[in-house]
Amino acid sequence: MSASTKVAATESRRVLPVAIGKAITNAVKASIANDNAMGKAADLLFSLEVQVEWLYAPKKGHDDDILRVADVVTTHREFYDEVELDVVAAFSAAKRKLLDTPTKGMSDSDKREKREVKQATGSKRKDLRNALARRWKRIEDEASTPSRTRDLNTRINEYINGAIKCAQAADPEKDSIAFDVTALVTCLEQARKIANTAV
Repeated sequence: MSASTKVAATESRRVLPVAIGKAITNAVKASIANDNAMGKAADLLFSLEVQVEWLYAPKKGHDDDILRVADVVTTHREFYDEVELDVVAAFSAAKRKLLDTPTKGMSDSDKREKREVKQATGSKRKDLRNALARRWKRIEDEASTPSRTRDLNTRINEYINGAIKCAQAADPEKDSIAFDVTALVTCLEQARKIANTAV
């Protein structure tokens, strides 16, 4: 018996009341819609070659690290703060007001609610990071799997994008880098431009 048949056969006799069953179905539908919406947002970030690391708060001393988002040059802090504003904008006006209210002088219940809202915004940022990470991983998996359907230009772009991502994620101190990462990324971006310019 298929799942759809089981549903039809149990409409008249259920362990759970029909209203609760419908609530579960609606909740799953909403969850799927939310997942699809998050995936779309991640795809748009990916199209601008946004790296997963950029969606984490900048480490101490790295607020001024230079990032390139499409044709715009910005800092890690500016980019992160802008994404944070976009995430918070999804919440109700009351919750946004609560986040903007200084914690000092709040009642215990308001403090608790503010903490819960902050945790919720952090959870949504994590969902976005995870969706973007899955998008990058899919490209990496495709790049490592030989395919006759991918033309030379596509493969070259994937390799260059991978090299740019690797360079931008590098930590000069931790990875003992002896070259100028910014200069390397600039050269790689120039190489990508050449690879995509018709002759």
